[in-house]
Amino acid sequence: MNRAQSIIESQLQKKSERSQLNQLWEEVASVLSPERQGFVSKTMTPTRRTGKIFDTVPMTAKRSLVNSLGAMMRPKSSAPGKWFDIVPQDEDLLDNRPVKEWIEKAEEKLWRALYNPRARFIQATGEVDDDLVTFGTGTGYLGVRADQAGFNFRSFHMASVLLETDADNQVNGVYITEYLTCKQAADRWGKENLGEKTREALENMARSNYSGNRDQKFEFIWCVKTRSEYDPRSDNNLNMPILSLVIDVESEHEVLEEGYPEYPFFHPRWDTRSGEVYGRGIGVLALPSVLTLQQMGKTMLRGLHRAVDPPWLLPADGMVNAPQMRPGGVSYYDAKAIRNLGISDPFRQMESRAQIPWGLNAQSAEREQVMAMFYKNILDLPIDGPQMTATEIIARRETFVAQIGSIFGILESSYTGPIVERGFNIMLRKGAFGEPHEIPEEIQGTSVTFRFASPVEKAKRQIEEASVFQGLEKVILLSQTNPEILNRYNFDEIGKFIAKSNDFPPELTNDDKTVEEIKEANAQAQQQQNMMDVMERGAGALGKLPAPMLEGEAEPAV
Repeated sequence: MNRAQSIIESQLQKKSERSQLNQLWEEVASVLSPERQGFVSKTMTPTRRTGKIFDTVPMTAKRSLVNSLGAMMRPKSSAPGKWFDIVPQDEDLLDNRPVKEWIEKAEEKLWRALYNPRARFIQATGEVDDDLVTFGTGTGYLGVRADQAGFNFRSFHMASVLLETDADNQVNGVYITEYLTCKQAADRWGKENLGEKTREALENMARSNYSGNRDQKFEFIWCVKTRSEYDPRSDNNLNMPILSLVIDVESEHEVLEEGYPEYPFFHPRWDTRSGEVYGRGIGVLALPSVLTLQQMGKTMLRGLHRAVDPPWLLPADGMVNAPQMRPGGVSYYDAKAIRNLGISDPFRQMESRAQIPWGLNAQSAEREQVMAMFYKNILDLPIDGPQMTATEIIARRETFVAQIGSIFGILESSYTGPIVERGFNIMLRKGAFGEPHEIPEEIQGTSVTFRFASPVEKAKRQIEEASVFQGLEKVILLSQTNPEILNRYNFDEIGKFIAKSNDFPPELTNDDKTVEEIKEANAQAQQQQNMMDVMERGAGALGKLPAPMLEGEAEPAV
């Protein structure tokens, strides 16, 4: 078995293992993301199929969470580095001015590269966010554009993606299935690189008398995973840690082999259990309630329709039919019975006994439950307000952190972290941050980490800040009886803590070196003032001495 056949076999095995999950995701998509259906069919079509949707509240709640998730993880701002910071291995170097200036410039360049419209960062991550919330797993790719002038972000439909994990359940490989016509494949990889059957189809289509299907599509597999063996001393892409291989399935042929220095995909997973490859999204967890709400919507629509346009009862001498209970339906009955019973109004509408108010109340309760599952009650929760006490503000912030805080920790390591790290490495290799000698000596040859800002972390810091201030109020009360107690507290560090907790812009605060210079200048100024005070006091004392005695004058008697 050659390598192409081995990859095809692995892909088929993983596809078979996910067959039941595909059925579940198809059902989720039918009521939450109709445009993402296609998990159980061979190809995906852009047709929106909304036949199972009778209530759009779940879709609205999902969209609200998707938008909030993107805004909280990646708040777009004109200030570079708003949602990520580059941190050197030795954090104390942030007080070093050359290091700090280099890092700030690197953050700005990385931020502008990410948000370059041609990079499609916002569009791709938006689609990944949607899949993450709906299905529990999303897949995106960060590469370099064909012109080598910037980033290229892509997102993939989860129906075409199969993941591979290592022994620690960390994603280390992906199989992406794509269907292309032979002309599309030739334009992308070159005719000479295609498999025999695909090349034959392409040559047949070039004939003037060809009458076959010109839109016939061929299956290709793009496999990207950790390379088992490579030579780290070689700088060509065939000896890089990550293998990239395109397979022409029908011809069992290797189309293109490349490599990456680091894994180019990001696969955020909402929640996983031991042994599970794919995450469990809010859409999957909320599916029973969403289906219940759709059935309620269907029932309520039928009941309202019947109440507004009720079925009719009409007399007939020659025919009697089964009752027609649909809205506007007509049921015929024996006219003789009407005459025998003496009924004066033979033409009548069936009375609807539907409990519309009860149905609306039940529907409203189910909607609230669905919205709560999509964290709408938490995301809409005011963190503070003008009429709230400090204790209430802290309690609200703690609720926010407890409900949604753990999610951001997971997504930082599997989502925003890989994006920023790979983007930084790409730009560093291409010299976008300057020549190697322009990097400060203190951080040359060292690694950097990335720190991410989020409302959750900010809320945590503000909770700590509020607790500190509550404690300081007690300390200040004690200091009124014992002022020396204030000597135990470092108010300079408290000021730095407040600035960090509230995300003060760097230009509003001074670094440690500037603070020391200010302290030294103040000390010198104070010393000069003290000397002037001493001189003034000395001059005053001299002015009070008795005048010197003239020659010949007698000394005053004592």
